[in-house]
Amino acid sequence: MIPTRTINAKRGRVFSAVLGGALLIVGLVAGYGNLMALHHDISEILACGLISVGGLAVVVTGWTQRIAVDQNGIKVGSCWKTRTMPWGDLDYSASYVLAEPEHPLGIRLYGYGDEKARITLGLKTYSKTDVTWMLRELPLKIREVRRGSLDDDSMPEPNGRNR
Repeated sequence: MIPTRTINAKRGRVFSAVLGGALLIVGLVAGYGNLMALHHDISEILACGLISVGGLAVVVTGWTQRIAVDQNGIKVGSCWKTRTMPWGDLDYSASYVLAEPEHPLGIRLYGYGDEKARITLGLKTYSKTDVTWMLRELPLKIREVRRGSLDDDSMPEPNGRNR
């Protein structure tokens, strides 16, 4: 039996708050400086507004990043986009590690007949205890552990070799 659990990306929250907050402050300060200047160039003011909105989007995305697990499947996403995969649709998954096999860089979940991964879980922003729990308790059917980046789109073959 799979327990119901929601995991939030705590490290992702800190990173997005710092980066998004910096963008928001830069945009607001630059926009305010443009408004107070003698010339009012609308394109510069709009650019500063766009930087501020981008900073706010980074904060919101990082703050709402989560993985939800229950009996039916796994749901991954943030407030903008959520992807769901039922456990019955999961054929296998591939784990990507850099230095720590117990805390992989990420896991790609493949459905039956899928050429590309249906869901990619970036796990470095989640705590080590949460990732260890996921690897131990969930039926992820990890077929292959690969060294390297999640940028490689090649699908692992069932016998463990890449195309």
